Amino acid sequence: MNNDEHNYLHSPFFAEKINFSSAKLKIITSECVILCQIECYSPVGINAVLNKDKVAFLKTETKYSMNICINKHEINIIGFLVYKKDGKDHSRIGIKIINEVDNAYKRNNRKHHRFINFEELAPTGIAINPLKYNDFILFKVIDISSHGLKIKSSLRNKLIAVGIVLKSKLSLPMVGSVDVNLLVKRINTTAKMELEIGCEFIDLNEKASGLLAEYLLHFDTSTNIVSLKKEGFKVGKTAHVFDYSYAKSPEDFISVIKLRFEAFGYFFCDKPDALYSDMIDEYDSKASIFVVKHKGKIIATARILFPLSYDEYENFKYIKKQPIKMPPPHLVAEASRFCVDSSYRGTNIGYEMINHVILSAITNERDFIVVSAGSKETMFYKSIGFETLNVKFKHVLTKNNDEGELLMMDIKKTIKKKNISREIWEKVYKNLAEFYIP
Repeated sequence: MNNDEHNYLHSPFFAEKINFSSAKLKIITSECVILCQIECYSPVGINAVLNKDKVAFLKTETKYSMNICINKHEINIIGFLVYKKDGKDHSRIGIKIINEVDNAYKRNNRKHHRFINFEELAPTGIAINPLKYNDFILFKVIDISSHGLKIKSSLRNKLIAVGIVLKSKLSLPMVGSVDVNLLVKRINTTAKMELEIGCEFIDLNEKASGLLAEYLLHFDTSTNIVSLKKEGFKVGKTAHVFDYSYAKSPEDFISVIKLRFEAFGYFFCDKPDALYSDMIDEYDSKASIFVVKHKGKIIATARILFPLSYDEYENFKYIKKQPIKMPPPHLVAEASRFCVDSSYRGTNIGYEMINHVILSAITNERDFIVVSAGSKETMFYKSIGFETLNVKFKHVLTKNNDEGELLMMDIKKTIKKKNISREIWEKVYKNLAEFYIP
């Protein structure tokens, strides 16, 4: 084989010489199946040797279905016979591999959104090369979808083929590592002389999907929870993705008021001139305004009051009319105005907010938390340890004819798992137990 033939078959690769006899190539013709010995291989070409009496069945410039067997791994390919040459005892052939992408993979690529805006801290990975003993493929992730990955690697990885499965470990910055199996569906080279590989996930489990979603929430600038769930990612715990703090500037407070208006604005649907300022009341100046931020944007908020007398509580006017025995006011915190950006609902963010509100109550030496809720929200609060005070009322922020209801949590009782399931305790209270001194 001269240099021109080598360059046509393998460029931009330098072919890998195959030194073991088990590397076989089967060429399927209309008349027979021809068995060949592979001499050199790259992702784009094959040099092989075969018996002289079989070469007559092959025609140059013809496409054939083929089967490669390397290191006990069989791969079906399509190849184009570039040349055939007779030797003294054997004939040699050159095959150009045609990396055709199947229609199902093309459809899936069009259907699934690709997340690509994370160049600075892109995931990296390592995969065991199934075609070469004790060989590993190092790669960097170019884009991510719920269906698969596009990765790039060095051209030194010559023993790689469409159809092989790469058992890989991904390293996700700020998140951790995760094991995934990747089916190679497409192989290209780039202008920068790098290997570009399109891969499809095989049986991506819920944990791996959740970690990928967490990574994208950290680093993809166009990502939110709604877009990830729409694409099929399993969005799990979000605590490490968001920043939890308090409103510290006029700009923060304006964002809080706008978020309240989005959440509660429908209560003013009969008031066409409703303003953001309708979301402000006298208690805001007395409260700590808790906020959750994602990439600098406030995406959730709640208000926490720590008064020393019940007259300073927003909902005391409903309590004082009832024969209810309440704890001393200096032991009670009041939380209200919980709201979450619509793009971030349907995740664990509600549990994370409750966790931080309780921690805030503990650090302010409060043993109880009071909240008000409509009938729909009441079910949620009861599931996480709040108990009803049997006080119902009509509030400006309750829908239609729905009544508001007051509930209270005994923090000590709840952290001791007295009135909640173990699953809820693990989600919300596990990390609080070490902070709370009964």
